[in-house]
Amino acid sequence: NQDDYQLVRKLGRGKYSEVFEAINITNNEKVVVKILKPVKKKKIKREIKILENLRGGPNIISLLDIVKDPVQLYQTLSDFDIRFYMYEILKALDYCHSMGVMHRDVKPHNVMIDHEHRKV
Repeated sequence: NQDDYQLVRKLGRGKYSEVFEAINITNNEKVVVKILKPVKKKKIKREIKILENLRGGPNIISLLDIVKDPVQLYQTLSDFDIRFYMYEILKALDYCHSMGVMHRDVKPHNVMIDHEHRKV
């Protein structure tokens, strides 16, 4: 349960994660918590498997717990939603191109969607 851990301070960050010193409040044990950014399940499972295979080795950290955030950060889109929002994005790009501007970095992180008002 993620409520069992209290983050103390940030130790570092990588492309796919942030690492924190934390306290397991159920037993007052000092632990390290790695919070993964949304990535494919396959990548997460691979990292867990590697840690399990290396368990007990010299200077190898032990995997104590795996906690999945119950709140999904990103909303899953239906096929209809994907087609709708893609069309809206393409209209924006068409306008940019008609004005002589090329975006050059179109990706999901550079698109903001207002689901409530169905706007990009």
